[in-house]
Amino acid sequence: DKEQYRAWGEPLSNFGYAVALPNHRLAPDDPYPAAAADVALALQWVLRYAAESGIRRDGIFLAGHSSGAHLAALLALHPRWLPEAGIQRADVAGVIGISGIYALEPFIAAAPAADYLQPVFGTNPETWADASPLHWAHGATPPFFLAYAEHDYPGAAAQAEAMASALERAGGDAHVVAVPGRDHVTILTGVRSV
Repeated sequence: DKEQYRAWGEPLSNFGYAVALPNHRLAPDDPYPAAAADVALALQWVLRYAAESGIRRDGIFLAGHSSGAHLAALLALHPRWLPEAGIQRADVAGVIGISGIYALEPFIAAAPAADYLQPVFGTNPETWADASPLHWAHGATPPFFLAYAEHDYPGAAAQAEAMASALERAGGDAHVVAVPGRDHVTILTGVRSV
């Protein structure tokens, strides 16, 4: 729920940034690709009303925490979601991913992650690959800022580093930051003190 991210949006808004925090459909009632399609449509709406809202179309960043980081990266890189919403990849100035999963395969078949990932992405490895942003890091990519917490979920550091490496191999720019003393939740809740 977007209300959980008010603590992230308010400081950005106080600095003069426009912030949109869209909700999206959830699994198991609406499995992949429902959330990706919903977020793409939310971005379409932001861009459609950018002029009357005073939003700079050339400064749109996709950002998210945890599953939101996954969705932000997926939208920026996957060849399907932005074009289906009538959005050009060039409309995305950058991506900020905090504690995201960018390659699903290492997690989706193993407990305990399988308990919450399989209802979203199913059991088909082709779907896992399609939903993994890392697999779509080719061609022109926007710059990425990727962060993970010192005490994040197991594999968070490897996920961020692998995503950055894939982006750099594709000719893109990626910056990875390890945030000391934080965990998967406090990496975000600590934004208020920044």
